[in-house]
Amino acid sequence: MGTHPDVDLYLEGVANFVVCTIGMGINAAAIGILCRQKTSSLFVKLMITLVSYDLIYVFLFATCYSLPRLYNRFDDHVFPHLAPFLVPITQMALSGSVYTTVALTVERYISVGFPFFRQRHNLKAWVFIVPVAIFIVGYNIPRFFELETVHKPVMICADSTNTTYIDSASGELVTPTTATNVSRCINFNETGEWMTNIGLTQLRTNSYYVSIYVNYLNLFVNIFLPLTSLVVMNICIYRIMRNQWYSQSVIAVDQSEQTVETRRGHFRSSKSSSRRSTMLNIRRGGHHEAEYKKRDAQYTRASLFMVVAFIVCNMPRFIPNIMEIFIEFHKWPQWGHVLVNVNHLLTVINSAFNFLIYWSFCCGKRRRRRSRRQREMLSQKTFTTHSFEMQSITNEPTLLRRSRHDTEVTTCHNPPPSSQTGF
Repeated sequence: MGTHPDVDLYLEGVANFVVCTIGMGINAAAIGILCRQKTSSLFVKLMITLVSYDLIYVFLFATCYSLPRLYNRFDDHVFPHLAPFLVPITQMALSGSVYTTVALTVERYISVGFPFFRQRHNLKAWVFIVPVAIFIVGYNIPRFFELETVHKPVMICADSTNTTYIDSASGELVTPTTATNVSRCINFNETGEWMTNIGLTQLRTNSYYVSIYVNYLNLFVNIFLPLTSLVVMNICIYRIMRNQWYSQSVIAVDQSEQTVETRRGHFRSSKSSSRRSTMLNIRRGGHHEAEYKKRDAQYTRASLFMVVAFIVCNMPRFIPNIMEIFIEFHKWPQWGHVLVNVNHLLTVINSAFNFLIYWSFCCGKRRRRRSRRQREMLSQKTFTTHSFEMQSITNEPTLLRRSRHDTEVTTCHNPPPSSQTGF
């Protein structure tokens, strides 16, 4: 018992296609935004990798699952030739997105729990990216041997051209008007046309392969292992962030920023060149350290919320995978097939809008802080200019009095020359 045609069309076809289209635009823009950032940190590089996997996944999902339900000609003539290659690549992109999320969480756990370990070993992005890529390619290689394109000739019942023919089930003479099923025909003629379908290979129909790789190993590798590791590591990160030393470090960051601002004020009032250079170095060091710690905290919060969204969207996948172990697929109830469509929609939503979580915690706050600083600098500059103008206006009478006094003193000390008259 399969899914109702309308439910399958609107969920798997229309809804997923709309979300995939939006997700392709968001992820493509995200790659450009992340590549243009000045801070090319380890977290940003992992985010670029995650967004790339998500972009590939939403594009291939729309091609493999949505378009065949929206366009019959694509389903009949194009998709059977693409399915043996695109379906495994779609699964690889999904696995890459899953384990890159795990890599992000591992990086955050090391950064928060063992900061000196990261600085001592100078961890690079390839330490996380390359193992994930090798694993997903090696694990999903068997999927390229599961599907194949099958060409079958189009057949018509040859007996239907006669007035009567022998029914293969009853053995009686039956006229074409009373025949209820053309499969009861004895003879068939080829029309000369070929029909392409997607067929299962011998590997995919092997009972041991289906039981071990498709059911148990897929449940453990793609669902249980990443979800469990994400939950455990994020609980540890949350506990570390709530510890007293981490709270004090965040308070110290705020205090260092206030100290930097105070020193900046002393720097403006200082007139000594040696003190000016010293204060400049202190200001730069404290400002960079404060910015680094604040950005690191933002990355950690963004990672936590991305993992929460990942768990919510991928947890329902447990149910159909467990059902597939105990119940054959064609014997599933209708709600089971609907749940598969809902799970597809949730995974697409997670891949499409993953970057928006990062943007809300990192880029959005950074831009708001930058605009606030620009407004403060503009107001401070306006106040300084206004003060200077007021001081000039206040000192103008004094300057006039001083100039008048100087003129009088010059007149007294230098009398006009006498007229040149004879004695």
